[in-house]
Amino acid sequence: MLGGGSALGAKRHGGFIPWDDDIDVFMPRKDYDLLLKRYCKELPSTLYLCAPNGPYRAEKRHAVLYDSTKAVEVLPPNDYRKCIGIDIFPLENYPYSNWAHKIKWPLYVAISLAATTTRLWSDRKKPTTYNQAIVLSKKGRNEYRLRLLLGFLFSFLPYYKWLDISDRFISKCKPSGRVYIPSIFGSVNKPVDSNVMIPPIWGTFEGIKVLLPHIPEGYLKYEYGNWQELPPVEKRRQHNYKLTEK
Repeated sequence: MLGGGSALGAKRHGGFIPWDDDIDVFMPRKDYDLLLKRYCKELPSTLYLCAPNGPYRAEKRHAVLYDSTKAVEVLPPNDYRKCIGIDIFPLENYPYSNWAHKIKWPLYVAISLAATTTRLWSDRKKPTTYNQAIVLSKKGRNEYRLRLLLGFLFSFLPYYKWLDISDRFISKCKPSGRVYIPSIFGSVNKPVDSNVMIPPIWGTFEGIKVLLPHIPEGYLKYEYGNWQELPPVEKRRQHNYKLTEK
């Protein structure tokens, strides 16, 4: 089903949010695992499914389906990681007990921190957008040094191995009637009733039939609050990519 800004765009704009340009897809964990283990083998040779514990090395905490025929910048041969892609997020099961969540959640955050800081350590000599922006303030420089130190301490494993571990850890939970809502930062520390999300219903996106959360208005209120109100111009985040044909 569509999630995040894609679900919001479907309901509020009938398609893409005018200042946005990506697609977010949610899948129940059981189906997500089937995609990684079985159905990825049926993909064309031009598509790469990068995910923790997936067929190709993870770049993020969730799966990204890359189309190697279209890139957002000029790439070296066989480098698909800057190609246009679709984000695919698993809907993780929330524990039966809130106490189990309070124990499990900090451990998940710690493992995820190991992954992100190890990635930062491995990229310390690269002029990334994050590296260049965070050092512009004294507070940012101090935070950057701390994160580099943590990354060095955790660097006995590469960042994608930490992503594999965090993914296995958060997924070890049976259905409880509630799910975590995913985001680019990993699962969000707040559950929503499963019946808000599952089973999905049909909707439209740019004139195409798509699946949406079972109660899309309920999900969008949970995710965005007053989702029908347009954000101020300064908060309309854009990617500013330039598409190049490979």
